[in-house]
Amino acid sequence: MKRFWTLIITVIIMSFNSCAVKEQLVFNEDGSGTFLVTYDMSQIMSQMGDAFQDIGPEDDKEDDEDSTEIKEKKPNTVIDSIIYFKDIFEQYKDSIAQMTDRERYEMETLKDMYMTMKMNEELKMFNYGIGLEFKKVEDLKDIQERVEKAKSFNEQGEQLDMMKEGSPMGKYMGDGDQKVDYYFTETGFSRVTTMPEKAVDDTLDLNDNPEEGDDSFSEELEGSFYSVEITFPKRIKSTSVKDALISEDGKTVSYKVNWADYLKDPKLLDISVEFENE
Repeated sequence: MKRFWTLIITVIIMSFNSCAVKEQLVFNEDGSGTFLVTYDMSQIMSQMGDAFQDIGPEDDKEDDEDSTEIKEKKPNTVIDSIIYFKDIFEQYKDSIAQMTDRERYEMETLKDMYMTMKMNEELKMFNYGIGLEFKKVEDLKDIQERVEKAKSFNEQGEQLDMMKEGSPMGKYMGDGDQKVDYYFTETGFSRVTTMPEKAVDDTLDLNDNPEEGDDSFSEELEGSFYSVEITFPKRIKSTSVKDALISEDGKTVSYKVNWADYLKDPKLLDISVEFENE
């Protein structure tokens, strides 16, 4: 299992060089819905080589087995799973009970979230997502922060932070400092990003003071995008995003921003939507 999580952390770090991040929101008539951020890393499958062959049921064996043993090539690995954090917390409830109040509180913020994972080695397809089924739009408060916590929810979390801080690529991975609020009413919807002062300063530094060696990472990010797709129970009359695409039924809006541009100005993902009168 340790090998599995180590691979996931490696993939998360590599994914910001050549991946597509997609934020999806689906609203129901009563204001409930689903939120899911998906990281499509199919493009890096070939870069990972045979590493993905080590993922599978056999991965639960002890990791201290003789690493020099020659292994037979495994058949195509296919994974399509959903991991619910509440199930993990139930399984380790005794350990959680020994945590500090602060640690238990942070765990509590993740209990309704889940992780999706889909992989087909032969088709070079791999993506994972962090999601939440919400009862009302207010449940999305601090969702970006919770997603960041969920992504690092494993024993390799500290390693991820160290690698981010010690690499020139770190600043291009994003840190989730910005706060995103979602508002859903009878007449419309809005996605609003608020930047804390420190995050604003860091953004300005990214724009005005590129460090030596950053150019190569910036160039690689040109092919990476952060896209947003939102589905409503009502038809859309207008949006504030000029190049946004509207579905044929008029109920889904989608748009995307280059990853490097997003890091320079996270507010580029903000949108206001007005519904048609019915």
